[in-house]
Formats: sequence, structure tokens, C-alpha cells
Amino acid sequence: MPRINSDTVIAVLLLLASGILMHDTFYFRETPLAIVSSAVWPRIVVGLLSVFSIVYLFQSLRRTPQRQDGEKPGLKDWVIANRNIFWCYGLFAAFLVTLPYLGMLIGGGAFVFAALTVLGERTLRAHGIHAVIAVTSISVMWAIFTFGLRVILPEGEILRIW
Repeated sequence: MPRINSDTVIAVLLLLASGILMHDTFYFRETPLAIVSSAVWPRIVVGLLSVFSIVYLFQSLRRTPQRQDGEKPGLKDWVIANRNIFWCYGLFAAFLVTLPYLGMLIGGGAFVFAALTVLGERTLRAHGIHAVIAVTSISVMWAIFTFGLRVILPEGEILRIW
């Protein structure tokens, strides 16, 4: 039987939280003359969280491979195994810090490009693909928020000057 680790505990806590949140959606006030209930979107989000938590639980219960030399993995092995997570959090923190200066278009495009470059291949062809994906995804997202949802995204100091 696999050993219970911290991932298993977190997955079980997420499933418990999902159950509590789903239960609370049945107490939402119904708005008169509404076509769709006010609980539809929260139930969809909580349902997705539940599905992801179940997948997380099954993955955490799988037996982790032992090192070949017989030693238990240490802090260095843990950092190496989770370096992509640290990269993503670091890049997102840099994006948030530079958001007032770069704005959503430049900062978002730089964040997407940097994240794809860190996580993906590092060839000239891959950099070109990453640039196209970054420009396309941020442009589409900006258009949806600006024209579809009528939300003004941060423009930053650089675009304000132009």
C-alpha cells in the first residue's frame, strides 16, 4: 500500500472543501425572472475543482520511485523535481511587480513568452512559436476583456507615453 504523503492530505482537504462549497450552492438565493440560476457557475467551478482534486488524489497515491542508490530524496532532489513550479511562481511574481510599468499587453506577452520558454524547448524555432503564441493569446484575451466584457486592463507607463 502506498504511503500517505502531503499531496494525499491536500487532495483530501480539497475534496472536503469542494463538498462544503457544493453544499453551500444549494442555499444561494434565486433571483426572480432569471433564466439561469445564480448557482450554475459556482457549481461548474466547484465541479471542476472536484474533478481536478480526484485526479490529484489518484496521482498522489501512486508509489513514488526510489532513488537507485537507496538513499531517500533530500531537499536538493525536491527542489530539482519542482523547479518548474518555482519558475512559474517567480515569473508570475515578476509579472505582477512589473504590471504597473509594462501594462497588460507587454507584461502579459512577456510572461507568456518567458513561461513557455522556461517550460518548453529552447531552440530558435521554438522561440518563434512561443512568440507567436504569446502575442496571439494576449491579444485575444485583451480583445475579449476590452470589447466583449468592457473591462479596462492596465495599460502601463510605456503605452501611456505613446
